[in-house]
Amino acid sequence: MDFQQAWEKTPSFAGGYVKVVREKSGLLVYAHLEDAEIYNSNTTFNAPFFMEGDVFEMFIRPEGQEAYFELHIGPQNQQMQLKIESSKTFYEKRKTSPPVEELIGPYRIEQSRFQSRTRVKDGTWEVAARLPYRFLSSGVDVDAKTLLHVNFSRYDYTKGTKEPVYSATASLSKLDFHHQPDWDRLIP
Repeated sequence: MDFQQAWEKTPSFAGGYVKVVREKSGLLVYAHLEDAEIYNSNTTFNAPFFMEGDVFEMFIRPEGQEAYFELHIGPQNQQMQLKIESSKTFYEKRKTSPPVEELIGPYRIEQSRFQSRTRVKDGTWEVAARLPYRFLSSGVDVDAKTLLHVNFSRYDYTKGTKEPVYSATASLSKLDFHHQPDWDRLIP
C-alpha cells in the first residue's frame, strides 16, 4: 500500500509504502518511509510525540467491533498506543477542542502490547511491527480470518516549519486519519 494524499488536488509529500502479512497469531507490518529530515526527540512511552516530530501510525478496527486501535511508532522506536472505544464518542470529544492530553488520555493503553523495531538509514526510516490478534480484540474474536479495517498514516516534520506533511495509505476524502468510511480493508 503506497502513501498518498487523496484529499489534496495537488499532492506533495515524501513517498513510502506499507506491507502487511497476516500470520496465524497476528499481523506483521512493515513501513518504508522516505524522509529528508528524520527526527522526533520525544522518546517517552505513550507521550503525544506526534506533535513533536516524525511518526508512523497504524489505525486498525476488526469487523464487528466498535473499538479501534491507534498505534504510533517514531524513528527511535518510541510508541504510543490508544484503544478508542467508539469513533462516535471520539468525534464528540474532539468537537470540543480539548487539550491533547485530555483528548487522548482516557484511551491510552498503559503497557506495551506490540513489538516494533525501527531503522534509520540514508534519507529513509523503516518500521517493522508485530501485532498479536489478541491485542486487537475487544468483544469479538480476532484471528487470521477476521476482516480488518485499516489506515496507515504519517506525520512528516521538517524543522522550522509549523505543520507536518500528512499522508496516508487509505484514499481519505478529507484530512482525517480517523475517518473510517475511507479506510482500506484487509480481507483474509
